[in-house]
Amino acid sequence: MRITEIFTGRMRPRHRRFRERLEELSNQSGFDLDVKPPGLKERICINGRLMIDGIRDVGRLEDENHLKIIHQALYSGNAPYIAEFDLPLGVHGYRPDAHRRSYKLARKKLEDANLQHIVTFSDWARRCFGLFFGKEVYEKTFTLYPLASKTADISTAPCERFYDFVFVATQFSIKCGPQVVRSFSRVSRSRMKEARLCIVTNLREASRCLQRCLDDFPNVYWFEAGMSSEEVGRLLANSSCLVHPSLSDSFGVVVIEALAAGCAIIAPRYGSFPELVSPGNGYLIDVPTSAIVGDSYITEYGAPGYHKSLIDTLNLHTVEEQLESLFIDILDSEKQTREMMLESRRQYEQSFSHEIWGSRMKSLIKA
Repeated sequence: MRITEIFTGRMRPRHRRFRERLEELSNQSGFDLDVKPPGLKERICINGRLMIDGIRDVGRLEDENHLKIIHQALYSGNAPYIAEFDLPLGVHGYRPDAHRRSYKLARKKLEDANLQHIVTFSDWARRCFGLFFGKEVYEKTFTLYPLASKTADISTAPCERFYDFVFVATQFSIKCGPQVVRSFSRVSRSRMKEARLCIVTNLREASRCLQRCLDDFPNVYWFEAGMSSEEVGRLLANSSCLVHPSLSDSFGVVVIEALAAGCAIIAPRYGSFPELVSPGNGYLIDVPTSAIVGDSYITEYGAPGYHKSLIDTLNLHTVEEQLESLFIDILDSEKQTREMMLESRRQYEQSFSHEIWGSRMKSLIKA
């Protein structure tokens, strides 16, 4: 059996891990795997089709008579293939105007028999495909959760973690970074002077949002965004609780990594997060606004600048109050927090591990 894996744009960490794990499966299962990175000519052609038809499509390819796995694009040839997308809007290059113009053509291409499966990153995203493109497309969509960095996949004992809380997000404002820092600082000053918070973000934006020098916040350890996924994985493995009260994510790969690292988790109650966080391993909080409504993504909020400009006008005191209360619970209830950490690790091994990913991918390839 021969498979060609085709990339059509910038390779994100989750795509790199996808490729590496598929290569491992190739070595274990004996199928031949070709990996085709995007060349300049191919990217120009894909962008040209997007401009004309409103759809990301690799067109027809040479040597078509074997299975292809295509990331973030469709295919117009005669061979069977699997398409990997994060969101339905990815079919249209994340352009709302292209979706409104070309959704009927996209649906026809997604229903095509040569497209055997659509792989997406959560059950929420699968429902989103059904909402956008109908039942037939929904039924061929398959959930394959992103892989965690192997550096996060370390069973460090809960009692040996240096940081009590960790926040990881490049976009400080729309991930509620100011609310995290202010609520933690109040708890640290009033009750838990030894508690530690690690922040990985854009430090210039953080300083601007907080309107203070970052050194003015005791027990907050600041790291510049741009760390490798391996470095982030090691930080998670040294932290007790991931704080991720995002207002924009439909899915957070960092949450999968926190599960692998055995962290308790604080996340918002929308999108894919209820699939990853339960009362046993963390807390879901209610946020007053987000980019997700039900099974749909508000496409205009996909532009971080637009969304940030709105969030900067809002008062998110309810988020801050919830975080402050949860920080106190986590620090006061040491035994319960350790149980949550162990439960995160158990859930990772049961549902999100590299072994589970490999088993699900093999069933797709054989189908």
